[in-house]
Amino acid sequence: YTHAGSNTYWYAVAWVAPETDFVAVATSNMPPDAASGACDMVIGMMIQRFNGLPDPEAQADQPEIEPSEDKSELESEPKSE
Repeated sequence: YTHAGSNTYWYAVAWVAPETDFVAVATSNMPPDAASGACDMVIGMMIQRFNGLPDPEAQADQPEIEPSEDKSELESEPKSE
């Protein structure tokens, strides 16, 4: 979903993706004819950068995985047949 608007002095655009819990908003102190393209470009950059990142709260519930101290598995030579 998107929404954009202006009071002729300021321009704002919001993009909302409720399926992914993602919202991006860009504003400008320029009128729409000068600002709409730049605001859309910034929204596109935010989508590429931030949409799809794992939820930090969901990750907090997961146990940390400790690296294995046993390296023998990695250092062994392949078995010959």
